[in-house]
Amino acid sequence: MQGGEMRIAIHRFAAAVLFASVAAAQSGGPYQLDKLTISSGGGTQGGGNLVVQGTAGQPGVGQRAYGGSYGFSGGFWANLIAPTSASVRISGRVRSADGTGISNVSVTLSDLGGTTLRTASSSFGYFSFEGVSAGEAYVIRVASRKFNFVEPSRVVVANEDLTDIDFTAEPEL
Repeated sequence: MQGGEMRIAIHRFAAAVLFASVAAAQSGGPYQLDKLTISSGGGTQGGGNLVVQGTAGQPGVGQRAYGGSYGFSGGFWANLIAPTSASVRISGRVRSADGTGISNVSVTLSDLGGTTLRTASSSFGYFSFEGVSAGEAYVIRVASRKFNFVEPSRVVVANEDLTDIDFTAEPEL
């Protein structure tokens, strides 16, 4: 593609994205914008049941148009999409080889940025980390002076509450 063709393709793509997001947000009914052009170069773009027909020029850019309860702000605007950072809970249990809970085992939770949270297992071996950011990867480690563990660390991705992160100690000799 030449420079001019590339700009036209980019403008058409931006217009298609803009109208697809607006059309997806509507709850029904036909909507039509008359006498406003939003795309340079003209042409038709479509996908699924959506079609954008553009004409040469951009008289609608930077203007506001209103009619009834609807409004239109011309231009190419994109909503910023940011992570919600909702919090989740990561919990589990530390057990001996025979399945009973082990108390006072050190449990650490580290994110990829190096932030570390620490707790100790309860009298029945349970541990929990509350308010952990969703969508992140974490390393969970257990350590004890009295016990060695079959799998002393795990990597998890906390997209939702994780409640069954269990660690089992090796059998005593």
